[in-house]
Amino acid sequence: TNSSSSSLAINGTEQYNPLPKCPNGMNITGVSIHGTVLHKWFKSFVSGTWGNILSPYWAARVMAQLGGYEYQGSVLGRGTWMEFLPTKVSRRPPKPELYNHVCNTCNRWKYFHECHYGWGYIQKTIFHDTRNAIE
Repeated sequence: TNSSSSSLAINGTEQYNPLPKCPNGMNITGVSIHGTVLHKWFKSFVSGTWGNILSPYWAARVMAQLGGYEYQGSVLGRGTWMEFLPTKVSRRPPKPELYNHVCNTCNRWKYFHECHYGWGYIQKTIFHDTRNAIE
């Protein structure tokens, strides 16, 4: 598996390629990857159990951020504070070592909150985006 991404400076701006999909498939419900965009779609809001609803959302956000993908998703939890979570987030430079660590250690994507590695890597993002959604 290629664990690095290539970059190239174009007009003074660094351009980079996202990392390849996880070798174990990154089977996050509702996620598809097209080019540099990771899409996460929610079909409906079916539970009042926030942790189980938020888990696939943050799993997709973790993998997009660490993998160098733009995140695009549908609205989550209409009628609740969760509908104010970001549905589009710009790409960031990939972090191959962290991305591969999550790929190799987290295999229960449906219950991603059980994976201690993924959440910790973007805890500041989770705090900031959750706080903004609640306010």
